[in-house]
Amino acid sequence: KTLSFNLAAANFKGADSKIEMFRNTEVFPCFNPHYYQCSRRTTSSEVETVFKRAIGRQQARNKFEKNHISHCSIVFMDEAGLPEESMESLKVLHKYLDDPEVSFIGITNHILDAAKTNRAVTLCRPRADEEDIIQLATGCYSSSNDKDLNTQSHIAQLCYNYKDLMEDKERKFHEFFGLRDFIHFINYLRRQNKSQPHLLNREDFRIRKIQEALERNFNGHSKFSDVLDLFLNSEDENSKMLVNNRSVVEILKDSLNDKPHFIGEEDFEEIRYKLIIDATEDDSSRRLLVMFGIVDPDYTKTVVGSDFPDDGDLQKIITIAEITDAASQGETVLMMQTDDIH
Repeated sequence: KTLSFNLAAANFKGADSKIEMFRNTEVFPCFNPHYYQCSRRTTSSEVETVFKRAIGRQQARNKFEKNHISHCSIVFMDEAGLPEESMESLKVLHKYLDDPEVSFIGITNHILDAAKTNRAVTLCRPRADEEDIIQLATGCYSSSNDKDLNTQSHIAQLCYNYKDLMEDKERKFHEFFGLRDFIHFINYLRRQNKSQPHLLNREDFRIRKIQEALERNFNGHSKFSDVLDLFLNSEDENSKMLVNNRSVVEILKDSLNDKPHFIGEEDFEEIRYKLIIDATEDDSSRRLLVMFGIVDPDYTKTVVGSDFPDDGDLQKIITIAEITDAASQGETVLMMQTDDIH
C-alpha cells in the first residue's frame, strides 16, 4: 500500500517528472506529500498539526497560482488503524474530510468505522496473487526496456519460491515475513545488478547474492536455514556448495557498510534500516555492537526514548530532531526504546 503511493509521488513531480506525460500539471499536479505515521498513542493534536501544515503549504501555493493549480498537498496517513478507538484521536479527521482543503490518503490493514469511511472513498486491496507478485518484482528489478528473458525467468522463479515460503503451513513463515520483505529482497538484487550486470545469469554470483539478500531481509527466524534451502532448491544441485555461511556479526557489518547511492539531484536508492530485537532490559545489545566492532561509537548517535508520564510531545520532538540531525550528518543512528515515535 505504501509502495503504491510512493510510486505515484515519485512520478508526479510536475516539471521535474522523469516521464514527459507527467510534466503536464493540468492533468497530473505535482504531489506535495505530508506524511504522518500513526501509532497506538497518536493524538488528535498531532493529526491536526499535519493538516494545518499541509493546508498552509497549499494556501501559499494558491496565492501564486491563481489561474492554474500545479501543486497538490496531500496528507498521507500510514497505519491509520493503529490509534486506539478509546482515545478518539482520529475524530479530528471529520472536519477536514467534510470540508477538504487538501487531499487525504489513509492506509490501514482493516476498515475504519463508518463515520470515517462514509466521508471518503474506500478502496479494498485483496491479497496479491502470483501474477501480481511477478509483475511487481519484475518492475522493481528491471526497467520496462529490459527484455532479457533469462532475467525475467529467474525473477519469476524467485516469486514462486516466495509463494511456497508463505504457503508453508507447518513452519508458519507467513506469521513472520511478508511482501515488504520480498520487495526489499528484490531491490537488494537490483542494486547489486547495477554494479555487476546480469548477475542472475551467472550461477556463482546469483547464489551468493541471493544468499546475501535473504540474510538481509528474511533473517531473524530460528529456521533461516530452511528459508535458504527453499530458495535454492530450484537452483542447480551443486548450488548449496556455493553457500558461504556467515555469522551475524559479519552480516551486520556488511549491511551497515551498505550506503545509499544518489541517482539524481534528490533521489537515492533506499537502503533498508536494520532491526535488532533485544529481549533484555538494559543496553547490552548496544555494548555488544560496539564490542564486536559493528558500530563505531565515535560516529554513532545513540537515541534512547522514554515512557515517563511527564515526557510528552516536547520530548518526542527533541528525540526526532536528534535523529534527523544525526542522519543528515551521515552518522549511524542507534534507536533504543523509541516505540513512541515509530
